[in-house]
Parts: sequence; structure tokens; C-alpha cells
Amino acid sequence: MKKLTKKATVLLVVTLALALSLSFMSTAWADDRNPMEPYETSTAAITKLLQVPIGTDFKGLYFNFKAEKVSVNELDDPKDKDMMPIMGNPPSGVDTYGLVEIKFDATNPGTLDITENGINTYFLESGNLLSEEDFETYGAGVYEYKITESQPDSFANNPPEHVLTYSKAEYRIIYYVESDNTSVHGVKIKYIGVVKIKKEDGTTIPPEEQFKVDPTPGPDSGDDPIKKYSQMTFTNTYVHTNGGTDPKTPGDWTLAVSKTVAGTYGDTNTYFEFSLTLNVPSLLPNVPVLKYKAFVVEKDSASDTYKVVTLPANYSGSISGDGSIEFTNGSELSFKLKNGQYLVFIDTPVGTLYKIKEEGVASYIPNASITIDNKKGNTEVGEKATSLTIPDGANSIYKNEVNVYVGEGSKNSADFINDRGGVTPTGLNVNDVPFIGMVALAAGALIAYVVLKLRRRKIYSN
Repeated sequence: MKKLTKKATVLLVVTLALALSLSFMSTAWADDRNPMEPYETSTAAITKLLQVPIGTDFKGLYFNFKAEKVSVNELDDPKDKDMMPIMGNPPSGVDTYGLVEIKFDATNPGTLDITENGINTYFLESGNLLSEEDFETYGAGVYEYKITESQPDSFANNPPEHVLTYSKAEYRIIYYVESDNTSVHGVKIKYIGVVKIKKEDGTTIPPEEQFKVDPTPGPDSGDDPIKKYSQMTFTNTYVHTNGGTDPKTPGDWTLAVSKTVAGTYGDTNTYFEFSLTLNVPSLLPNVPVLKYKAFVVEKDSASDTYKVVTLPANYSGSISGDGSIEFTNGSELSFKLKNGQYLVFIDTPVGTLYKIKEEGVASYIPNASITIDNKKGNTEVGEKATSLTIPDGANSIYKNEVNVYVGEGSKNSADFINDRGGVTPTGLNVNDVPFIGMVALAAGALIAYVVLKLRRRKIYSN
């Protein structure tokens, strides 16, 4: 048999080593998935992506992730799984899985990632899931876990007050742990591989379409220089209202439109016409067919309480027995208010965007201010006898939707004031005064000329 050259021997050894390593990696993945090269990293984290409407307070929300033991060195008997470290904190009396928590609070408020169409997306990472210290007792090997989201009882998820959707995504994560005498723990995490098995809606991804993700915590980690966070992500959405049930109680109002007439010559009995369009957060189920009730109320000065007063003078359409007007999400609806009246909602979700227009009325100057989350904005002053739209690109203050939405606080309102002052008592337009003066002067001159002529004639006739 012909001997191999030294160069050929080295090439053969390298080839065999490569083949063995590929075989080892391909068999390491369960469920007959396609082999995928893991990332050369020793750290992995879970990322929570939380989508909320603009203005939403989500501090205090927390999320748990169930990390189940799958196999060690492809062995999945209970006695084999006992030879695996638990990822996260195990529930009392449980040793087959652990729970990893991600909590949004004052210390960890999350980071704003993107804003689109009035929806903010925040991200927050967990800590490192497993370290070399965790494997010290168990030694070298290949450890596989299944990670899904668990639903904690962080609050009552009862629509419409609270609507929280959980992620149904599923990942498999494998740790490749080597022996390392130079490490204080005797082992080294050489690689970590992660594959996404199910989508956010729980749909299983076919094996040929499954893809690896980089679990390395951000920022600027892994092989993507602009990666902000671990790509092992779970996406949740959260929407809630901050109102009540009684339109006669200001504290229950989620949105109010008020009308005030000012000025010496302002008529407090005049009805001013408005048109309003609501756009509730797209994260809500059944959008865009949601409907919301509004009531026209005014204050009873004798009792110092509010009462529902919705009449045909306020709305020409159908008025329900409880005095409510029905608004359909995304559709414009017209109504009228007079001095001291409010159009109020009690169930619009936080983050609802709205656009409101007041039609122009002769002799009145319109102005409006927007209050969001108890914070009143500056006053937008319109032109006399012209309509005023909030928001509008031509405005000086309320130009776009980020200025006008329903916030968290007990007061969210659009307050319109129409001023009619300085009316000329004669009914003449002050702009015409110079011309009228000229006519009067000319008439006076003509009269003086005629009188002078008559006097001359009288003198000569004598």
C-alpha cells in the first residue's frame, strides 16, 4: 500500500475532523431540522418587544418565559435531563423547567425602538440565560432547551379595560460546552445555537424554512454591527382605557370636547358645528369596526353636577335612549355644541388619535387648546369667521397626530373658545370708514358750495 505524503495526511485529518464536526452538529438538532451553524458566543438572552399605543404607561408589566429541558447529548430520559442545569428560576417542586422574567419598571423602563402610526415599540432584554458556572457541575456536552412564553398573572386581562396579547413563538436553544482546564469552572461555552420553531401566532415553521437567530445580547453584538438586542424575540401588544362608566362624572371621561363662547357680543345660545374622527390603536382586535359612545353633557349650576343633555340640536342622527351618539372608528361624524356643553367619551383607549374641526362662524375668532394626560398645551388661534382643524399641517402648534391623542391622565380634552368682541355698533365695517369719510367730506363741500351760491344770488338781487 502506497504511503501518504505528509501533506496528504494532514489534509485527510482535517477533512475527517470537519466531517465529524458537521455530523455532530447535524445530529445535535432535534426534530430532524436542518443543521445550522451556531454562533461562537458564550452569552444568550431573551428580548421582549412590547408594542403599545403612544402615551401608554406600561410600567409594572412583567413577562415570564418557560425554559424546558429537552435533551443532553441527544438523550431525553428524565434521568438524563437531571444532568442539565435549570435555566431561570424553577417553580416550587419543579426541576424540569425554569422561568425567566423580564419586567418593565422604573429601573428597567425599556428602550424605544421604533414609532409607527402612533404605535411605540419598546425592547428589554433578560439577563444572561446560562453561564459557564452553571455547567460546572454537569461538565462538557450538548444541552438543548425549549423556550416559550408563559402568561403571568401580572394584572387582570379583562377587555376593554386591559387588552394584552402574548407571544406564541417557540425557540430551541443549544449550548455547546467544552472541557477547559484553563477555566476556573473547568468548562467553556464554545457555541450557542438558536432556531425559531414557531411564529408569534403559534404557527409552526416548516423545517426547510426555519432559520437561526443570534441570541447574543446587544448592543453591537454578534455579526451585525447595528444589532440592538438579542434576536430571540417575543412580541406582545398592550392596550388599555383609563375611563369609567358614568358620563356625568368628569373623572370617568377619557376624552372631552368643550365649547366656550367669549366676548362682549358672543351669543351663548349659538350652536357651533364640529366634525370628529377617532382612530383607535390598530393593536386592538376587530379594528377597524369598533364603535364608541359619546354624550353631550353640561353642568347644572344649581346642583353643581353634570347632566346628559343630548338633543337633536346637538346631533341630527339617531340618539340612543341613554343620550349617546355612536362613533365608528375611522369615520367622521358631525355634531354641534353651544356654550358650556361638552361632548364626552368614557371608553376610548389610551393612544386613540383624533382629528377635530370646528366650522367657521361670522364675527367669531376660533381658538383651541389640547390637554393630554392632564398637561394643557398652548392655544392655537384661528382666523376670524374661518374653520379651525386640529391637527393640521398649516397650524402653528398642533400640526400632526403626535400632538393630539388620548393620554393616561384623568383629563384629555380639546377645548374650543370662540370670541366675538369689538363689534362696531353702527353695523358698519370699520374697513369702510375711510371711504365713507371721503364721501361725507365731498357731500359737505357740495352743500357749502350750494349755500354760498344762494347767498350770492340774494345779495345781487337786492
